[in-house]
Amino acid sequence: MRSRGEGTVQYKAATKTWFAKVPIGKYPNGKTKYKQVSAPTKAKAEKIRLRLIGQRDQGVRLDLGNQTFRQYSEWFYAVEAIHKIRPQTIGNYQQMLSKHVYPTFGARKLHEITRQEVLGHLNELRAKYASSTVNQVKAIISGIYRSALLNNLVDLNPCRDIPRFNPRRDEELKVQEPWSAEEAQAALKAAEGTEFETFMILMLHTALRLGECLGLHWDDIDFEQSTCRIERTLREGTQTLPSGQRKSFLQYNHPKTTHGNRTIDLAPAALDALVREKARQDAQKEWLPEWMNSGCVFTNEIGTELWPSTFSGRYRRWLRNESGLRYIRIHDLRHTFAHLAVDQGSSFEAIQDVLGHSSPTITKTIYGRGITSLKRDATRGVGRILAS
Repeated sequence: MRSRGEGTVQYKAATKTWFAKVPIGKYPNGKTKYKQVSAPTKAKAEKIRLRLIGQRDQGVRLDLGNQTFRQYSEWFYAVEAIHKIRPQTIGNYQQMLSKHVYPTFGARKLHEITRQEVLGHLNELRAKYASSTVNQVKAIISGIYRSALLNNLVDLNPCRDIPRFNPRRDEELKVQEPWSAEEAQAALKAAEGTEFETFMILMLHTALRLGECLGLHWDDIDFEQSTCRIERTLREGTQTLPSGQRKSFLQYNHPKTTHGNRTIDLAPAALDALVREKARQDAQKEWLPEWMNSGCVFTNEIGTELWPSTFSGRYRRWLRNESGLRYIRIHDLRHTFAHLAVDQGSSFEAIQDVLGHSSPTITKTIYGRGITSLKRDATRGVGRILAS
């Protein structure tokens, strides 16, 4: 029998989990305060018990682990992750947590959540959402627990050894069907004379991401060499005010990957469109006293940066009002470029450079539909050589 203060090792049949439980002090009312940590086996729980006793006797504050999952998550993103993760990404993660995690685990003690519980919750999500969503939820939870492990608040990451979820057969591809060459030509024709004329020409000829396009400055355009340089992206960030309200703001970031910093050759149609847009903007500066020179290629009516969400909304309304045009998202203009390039026989390595992907493998994974035509062209080409 253990002496007083050495704690215990217990098994909870409800969760099929072992726990190490060690006294770590007193509450103001005199009741004993305990540190409790889950473990997969009895032997592991015993090791944890001994370690907790050692940490307690050395003066380590073990009661910090009494934070709830939500409390620690909010601290993690406000204090620790803010130096490693973009604010926009943090905002996205917090929305995922609010929707998919906090309702189940938000009020639970951080150290009490088990692998079995996390796996069960992910399986429930899997029945409702795509595998990519479930895998992202798992990655977010795992990132929070990696931090908690480094801060000695937990002994286990409950996401450890949980494999990635594979797509179901009935899942739709994330990438919408891009436009055909005929559809793209019709869209360019419909955009003539509208605010989207230069935008559509540039997007379909360069495959820029929306943030890269709206973050493009005139200094990035080399009219003599017919190139544009991509070195920034315009994004919307959010911050939570002391009142609890969320405030949005515009910010410039580096491109999505290191390969995102790239120089793209401009087709004659794209270069001509930029020349016309530059002339129009220069003329507007002359007669508009309130013009604010942001240096951006795409601006609002007084020369400042465009909000991506606002611009996307106008694009949706415009395209859906154009009879005869099939609606696709702005990002699918990028996919349209890639598929048209594949159809024209461009290599995945060349397309990778234009898109700013980190490797041609990513390009092949996303745009693999065109591999069949490339294989066919290759085999037929070799066949013609051998037959000659």
